[in-house]
Amino acid sequence: MISLKEQRLWREMAELTFAKCKEHCHDLGSCCTVGDCGVTEDYAKSQGVVLKRVGDAGEIPFLKDGKCSVPPHLRPNCSLHQCKIASLGFDLKDPEWTKKYFRLRKQLDNMAWKREEGK
Repeated sequence: MISLKEQRLWREMAELTFAKCKEHCHDLGSCCTVGDCGVTEDYAKSQGVVLKRVGDAGEIPFLKDGKCSVPPHLRPNCSLHQCKIASLGFDLKDPEWTKKYFRLRKQLDNMAWKREEGK
């Protein structure tokens, strides 16, 4: 079970990556694809959560009014994704943002390891 503290950190990570994507990439601030939603849906099921599809047929299933309806901790692949991190591994023009990203990611990784060790 993911703690409230970890859920808060996932929200912070999703907001951090969303803001960077919106600033540089897309109107939605994300790289949403139907395939990503499939990964998210599978992960949520593995956590005992069945997600409700809110998008219309043929659209991104969890996107409503330009926002994802899935909590950030149930969509780690999306919450962590940022194109500059995925391509270069950092944002060349924003080293402070990059440091914050990896500081948060390390906290989330450590929490996940502790949770998995406790099983």
